[in-house]
Amino acid sequence: MNWKNIPYRVISFLSLLSMGLFPALSQAQFIFSLKGIAIHGAIITDFLQNHNTDDNFGHYATDSGSNFASTVNESWFSVSGGLGEINGIDTSFEASFDFMGDNDFEIVSAWIRLEKGEWYFLAGKAENLVATGETTLNYDGFYSAGGIQTGAHANQNQLQLGIRLTEHVTLAASLTDEPAQNGSLDDQTFSSTDPAMEGALFFEFPGGSGKIAGHRGFMRLSSGEAFHPSVIMAEVTLPVTESLSLVTSAFRSTAGSQFFTTDILFDCAPLPTGHVGEFSAVGGFVEMLFKAGNFESWAGIGTFSLTKHSKTHLLNHQPEDALTDNHRFSAGTRYSFSSHLNGGVEFTHYRTTHLRGTETRAFTATSVQLQLSLTF
Repeated sequence: MNWKNIPYRVISFLSLLSMGLFPALSQAQFIFSLKGIAIHGAIITDFLQNHNTDDNFGHYATDSGSNFASTVNESWFSVSGGLGEINGIDTSFEASFDFMGDNDFEIVSAWIRLEKGEWYFLAGKAENLVATGETTLNYDGFYSAGGIQTGAHANQNQLQLGIRLTEHVTLAASLTDEPAQNGSLDDQTFSSTDPAMEGALFFEFPGGSGKIAGHRGFMRLSSGEAFHPSVIMAEVTLPVTESLSLVTSAFRSTAGSQFFTTDILFDCAPLPTGHVGEFSAVGGFVEMLFKAGNFESWAGIGTFSLTKHSKTHLLNHQPEDALTDNHRFSAGTRYSFSSHLNGGVEFTHYRTTHLRGTETRAFTATSVQLQLSLTF
């Protein structure tokens, strides 16, 4: 997040919010009250074991350690509820926190939503329109190797507007912070001064759902050259039986390593001409999900790869290191022993390909995760 732009963004947000609220407030024909306040949380303990054939990298799984370790970083709590109606405008909010930030505490979500008729407006930190629904033991939206997560938690500061076109179709658009999390080549760093734009079309059908979504942003290298991260994705959940469903997602991105769960996929490279070369990638996942009573299990494959043109581009520039392909198989299960006690286990196997100078090397990694959670 670019802190220099906070005043501008706050002023813009307050201006947009006041345009919708001031007419209602001026009439004073409502009683403002809290209702339906809910407080939830979970104390989560993870036991992780990771092993990989490449000592230079440990970011193949949820933890960089190589031995079993106990953490409670995924523990979280949230507060949600409503603020009553303002002249027919239904108002709700949510704030949630976990302990996975740089200072062992971070705000995962903090938003307020106004809804009237077929329209809604959301402001704050909330899940991106471009994010996958893949099942994992990890905190929802945090880690999804081979998926399409935007940023670390798929949550960003945003202004979002949506309209329900029909009973089963919703159209939404948003302005979000552009997530600048990964570096580039030749010691170039990049930053973002302008918000990104996202759009999505959500649809529902008997027993299933899906969406088509896109992202378009703007970033600038320290040299002054600019590039434009973008992604287009589609995802659908199809019922197979009453207990079994199929989830599949696919994407294509340009200059968008922030759409992947990796620190070592490059977005772009300065060219001898002084321009910027942007790298493109394709990928997605297929997952089977089984739910019955207190039992849930899943198995799936995920993948992303730089396009052939991008790999050739990287080879010509001889980077120190670049991840070009990441394929993985994962399977897990979770069981609710009671309404408050849950346990699960997940196995993940990765196969990645790296370009180091002019040499291509393949590595494998295996992650085993055990998880216990006490919810309230």
